[in-house]
Amino acid sequence: MLMGEAHEIAHFIVGKIICGCWPEYRDFNAWRICQSCKESNVHWYWPTAAGPIFSMTLAWIGMLLLRNDDSKMQSFGFALIWANVPQARIITVFMNGGDERLVLRNLTLGTEAEPYFHWVACTVVLIMALPPIIASFRAVKNKRGWLYNIGFMILPLLVFGTYGFVFLNGLLERGFLAEVWIMGTPLFITLHTAMVLIILLLFFRKHLFLLVRNNERRLSV
Repeated sequence: MLMGEAHEIAHFIVGKIICGCWPEYRDFNAWRICQSCKESNVHWYWPTAAGPIFSMTLAWIGMLLLRNDDSKMQSFGFALIWANVPQARIITVFMNGGDERLVLRNLTLGTEAEPYFHWVACTVVLIMALPPIIASFRAVKNKRGWLYNIGFMILPLLVFGTYGFVFLNGLLERGFLAEVWIMGTPLFITLHTAMVLIILLLFFRKHLFLLVRNNERRLSV
């Protein structure tokens, strides 16, 4: 959830730099750039690219940490990969959605590549998101390693899809603490993010560095 919010903030900061404005609307998983930017700035779609670039950079850092000799750093790398849900990027683009598809559509507009922008977007996403996933599956070598990775691949999507996108967004749509107060963000989202951060620091911080153990440079959950 923290990485999801960081993903959204990456969108907004780049949007502020390029467009000079914060988003017109946002919830826990969607946002809309200010209309004035779309009408006046030919680079209005680059804030859209900032989110996946940020998230997949962190996933790649996690992949590199899997090669670290320190088991604590390996553990953190494992968590960092799945916290940035690279599998969601792949699923979304193949379902004709996602930030990457929007960006590639605009980049290829009016060119010979325009009819193929969807498949270009799919290829770009696979290049960005697939290596960390493969690295995680290869790194965990115990008998249930594949099962742990599949769990981390599926369960976060179920949590986001129910608790986040349905329950939390439902409260926001009903006006619960929906007033915007900073960076175009409703107060409810900021308070929820702060609560998640506190829970992580108080109860789960150590688990980020204890999830795996080093066994001849191979991870064992």
